[in-house]
Amino acid sequence: MAKRKRMYRAEPRLVSAEARGSYLQGLFNPQVNERGQTICQVTLIYKENEIDELKAMVAECVNGEWKDKGVGLFKEGLIKNPILSGKGKEARNKETGEIKEGLGEGLVFIRPNRFISETVGLPQVVNRRRAPITKEDFNNGVMKSGDYVYACLGAYCWENDEGGKGVSFSIEAIQFVREGERLGSAGGVDVSKTFKDLGGDEAEKSKVSATGGGAASLFD
Repeated sequence: MAKRKRMYRAEPRLVSAEARGSYLQGLFNPQVNERGQTICQVTLIYKENEIDELKAMVAECVNGEWKDKGVGLFKEGLIKNPILSGKGKEARNKETGEIKEGLGEGLVFIRPNRFISETVGLPQVVNRRRAPITKEDFNNGVMKSGDYVYACLGAYCWENDEGGKGVSFSIEAIQFVREGERLGSAGGVDVSKTFKDLGGDEAEKSKVSATGGGAASLFD
């Protein structure tokens, strides 16, 4: 399997636009990808009219690596753009075709990553006062997917036999800004939508029919 080759890199910088974070558990729980690399990845959602700095970082990488021919390759789709439409193919559920929660018209998103090694640790995550947010803090609800953040990002070019050419963002650090409505199922079951209001305060016994082709007929 071809290994992703890193090439031109843009210097990390603070992205001034506020982003809505999704899959933020990825900051604390690195996964091993198909190439055997340990990697952290999150999704950051931006308003489409607030991404000038992201576009500038992509342009810097394209021009820095592919020089004069880079613009043409990029416009033809031969260099993959890491800024994805909030209503495009990547924003939709593969099975249903529906737009994923938190995305839609007027939005874009990126999937910055961080390769973890003996010399490169997890991204720094801090609160509004720049105090660290730990994995334990996250598990206790100090920050959740759906909250708004600032992100310190880098960008780099890559080229391989499988994916062709492209630009990706790297995640260096995250700062919590403010709370947002939760995205995803990290909070568990929504009991208001799962159970009926039975009324009363006393415990009631419910009876489950053991007739027909239900579970009882399987486990007798």
